[in-house]
Amino acid sequence: MHNLRKLLGHSLWIAVLGAAAAASVTSLAGVTVIHEGGPTVPIGQYFAALSAQPSVASNGAVPAQASTLPMAFPITTPSMRPGSLHAPVRLRTAGWLVAPMFIVGDDALSRQWLAANHDKLRRLGASGLVVNVASIDAFRSLRTAAPDVAMAPGSVEALARQASLSVYPLYVAADGQVSQMVP
Repeated sequence: MHNLRKLLGHSLWIAVLGAAAAASVTSLAGVTVIHEGGPTVPIGQYFAALSAQPSVASNGAVPAQASTLPMAFPITTPSMRPGSLHAPVRLRTAGWLVAPMFIVGDDALSRQWLAANHDKLRRLGASGLVVNVASIDAFRSLRTAAPDVAMAPGSVEALARQASLSVYPLYVAADGQVSQMVP
């Protein structure tokens, strides 16, 4: 009888220790953060355009779509206009970029700047935001000026206010340095 009690006591301790180990492993199995990059934006709207299936006509042809971008035009950033940046500035939230970016509009100054800096932007792997553009056709026309440089339409009103930016075109280095000169 004594041996039976001893065996049950050991079994109980083993069960308790097993349950505690399982609970600790379960609590450790939560979300694992691989990289925390700071402020982010949702990208679901961009994936929706990529996953949309084009309709097929009865003759098997795929009709040209008016827009594959999940954006409503015109795109505007009211606080920004074409102009000269008098002195380079540094963003307060430096370090959130993993690659350089640039900001342009659909205007003569931006087109001239894009043509002059196209090769440098491509070499640096910079991506651009077109912050003032009236239509999808105007955006597509701007993209033909630098077809091998990634560009997307989008307003940067919050960034413009946060960094007191009022002009473009701009080059934003990965370290947060903002200027109109591309290295």
